[in-house]
Amino acid sequence: MISNLSQKEVLILLLLEEKPPSRDFSLKNLPGESKVDVVARLILTLFPSFVETMAPQLQVLFTKESPWLLEVHKLPVEPSTPCDELEVAALIKKALNNEPLPEGASFHWQPVDNVGGYLRAIRAQGYQMFQLTENGQPLSHYKSVFQKEAKLCFVLGGRQDISIEYEAIITSLGGRKVSLGHKAYLASSCTTYLFYRLEKWLAE
Repeated sequence: MISNLSQKEVLILLLLEEKPPSRDFSLKNLPGESKVDVVARLILTLFPSFVETMAPQLQVLFTKESPWLLEVHKLPVEPSTPCDELEVAALIKKALNNEPLPEGASFHWQPVDNVGGYLRAIRAQGYQMFQLTENGQPLSHYKSVFQKEAKLCFVLGGRQDISIEYEAIITSLGGRKVSLGHKAYLASSCTTYLFYRLEKWLAE
């Protein structure tokens, strides 16, 4: 078993061309409220999986109007671990309203002054940035980079591609485009496949 000290930091950054959800958003209409359903499903695919080889983090940036960032590091500890997207959405709402979260849960909201500045700050922290897109190099092309680098950041959009503006910023920061294949994936399916491949390569 690989110890926590050797875990690779893997940051998943979801850029949503949506305004942040309102503090009183309805749990009965998740698809219509800033794509909270997409975010909830993505959270369920990342935690608590892959804890032996990788330390996943999720950051979701709602870029419209006044940008806000949701950071997720952990789901609640057993036995109250959420089992579906509705329960995860409820945690997102609690965090948005600064309400107490179950033990072990790490959900944090904060405003972002400038999306470009935020992306540059990630790169300044030492993350190697990769944009998931159908037009990129095959994932296997960067296998040795994934194995070598300690901090990886994968950027993806929700149900649409990243805007040209943000794509240009990522490219200017040395971000490389990678593809999971010709098949179009939902965000949650992208990360499931991505971590599956990374886990195999890191075990070599």
